[in-house]
Amino acid sequence: MPCHLAAALTLTVAVGSASAHSFAQVHLTEFLAQNDSVLADDDGDFSDWIELRNLTPDRLDLGGFFLTDDPSEPQQFQIPAGVFIEPWDRILFWADDDEDQGSVHTNFKLSSGGEYVGLFAPEALAGEVIDQVTFPALGDDAAYARTPDGRGPFVVEERPTPGEANGPADQGPPE
Repeated sequence: MPCHLAAALTLTVAVGSASAHSFAQVHLTEFLAQNDSVLADDDGDFSDWIELRNLTPDRLDLGGFFLTDDPSEPQQFQIPAGVFIEPWDRILFWADDDEDQGSVHTNFKLSSGGEYVGLFAPEALAGEVIDQVTFPALGDDAAYARTPDGRGPFVVEERPTPGEANGPADQGPPE
């Protein structure tokens, strides 16, 4: 399966052994702020979601990183220990304000009226912004996606692709 939505994994690349450059290659790639029918979580809820993509050949431990929808609160949601992203892969976080559902469920929701989304490094890496974007108002089931996948500008997509490449074929490492 190309996207590990909530897989439990056993190998690690710890923050101390992966370079800050590696983590700078984890990008916000797509998000949906009004999920009416695109993809349900494990509980069957159609919640907002944020997709990250690892553009490195390294397996990265995202534990200690932060996601936020408020630039004045960069540490709004701390990604728990044990959440990994495989090389060249994607991971979804459910922006549903329901952390009780699991480690990939945030403590905030996205606004379909448009807002900010940011990914911040852990304090061990100076808490710097890794990636951020302010998105416009989005219609029901419309995503804001970086095209080509993980590398290009953001565009509104009427056909979201959670766990898959955005736009032109771009499944793996750069050539």
